[in-house]
Amino acid sequence: MFENHYSYVHRSPNHVNRGLLLQIAHLGRRHRNFVHRHGLTGHGYRAGEEGSKGISQAMMAERYVLPAQLIAGTASHTPHSGSLGCFARVSARRTCATLFRQAPFA
Repeated sequence: MFENHYSYVHRSPNHVNRGLLLQIAHLGRRHRNFVHRHGLTGHGYRAGEEGSKGISQAMMAERYVLPAQLIAGTASHTPHSGSLGCFARVSARRTCATLFRQAPFA
């Protein structure tokens, strides 16, 4: 699971001025709790530094995706994995959550 979209939100005047940092911090905690609860590999923020451990689409290509696999994700960059010979599809978050709950490893 990737937590790279809000790595620099604290630098965004739009987010800061609208008071959204607490909500984004809460979202991050829920993300990390989900990863922990289900024993997943989390790619979150770097401890004590700015930034995240990587960008989701690049890390998928470098570490996870293999030809002939089915890749389902909620990020708009999910189809990027299709260039590696797999079927990659963007799905709604609810659809991915349902698939995850029904998967044998869940």
